[in-house]
Amino acid sequence: MAAIDQTGNVDKEVCWARGDTKPRVFTIKDSAGVALDISGSTFKMTVNTDKDPSVATPGTVLFTVAGTFVTDGLDGQIQFAPDVATWADGLPSLPTTVFYDIEETDGVAAIDTLIKGKVKIIQDVSK
Repeated sequence: MAAIDQTGNVDKEVCWARGDTKPRVFTIKDSAGVALDISGSTFKMTVNTDKDPSVATPGTVLFTVAGTFVTDGLDGQIQFAPDVATWADGLPSLPTTVFYDIEETDGVAAIDTLIKGKVKIIQDVSK
């Protein structure tokens, strides 16, 4: 079974400041901690104001973004950058905490939710 390296972050929290575009990198590893070849898979991150949505309600999904390989996927590394154009008008008052999950689709269209956690969005100083 694959697991995502939380790089020491027990609560799986991601943090971005409003307007940030730098991606966050995750490493997919097996149970022994060895990075997996993920080059045959696709990944997406969805960020939602609802922690446990039963449906994708318009207005609660801040953005869904495809993951991109940091190199070629052979090292297990996938990155996600926030879609700031989409979330610019949809953010609640800052700072705020919203929620994300990351899904993997393998070469045979099987979908696996790899991780679910919090996204803390803070106000930036520079405008």
